[in-house]
Amino acid sequence: MKKLLIILLLILINYSCSGRYTSDRNWEGIKETRMRIIISDFFKDEDNTKIKKGIKRMAGERAMLILASHATLNLDESGKSNISDRLLNDAISRSLKTGRILYIDCTDSNYCRSMSEFDITPYTVTLDNLNSIK
Repeated sequence: MKKLLIILLLILINYSCSGRYTSDRNWEGIKETRMRIIISDFFKDEDNTKIKKGIKRMAGERAMLILASHATLNLDESGKSNISDRLLNDAISRSLKTGRILYIDCTDSNYCRSMSEFDITPYTVTLDNLNSIK
């Protein structure tokens, strides 16, 4: 059962990163060196600063999960090692620092929808370099 859940999670993440709907401005996933994250949630606080901090945190956590899963799926087996793990973790950290909120739209009941974007060039370059080493 646990393996099935992991497989379903990976399929879901892979599908969300497939880039099928990149022509729409509301796409989520990875396209070339950009990654977009959509967050939709209720926030208890009415303070915009707290909502913005919560969205940044949630987008960063989601982005980290997607990039880690993407690396697991796209790194050649021959390239997997402790060194590649450290290099990819560093590249993911550098990519997450580039995050910016593109928009936040909140209703009167504090249901908010936002889109964040990350420049994942450090990640894509590192992944490509690791895959080119044979």
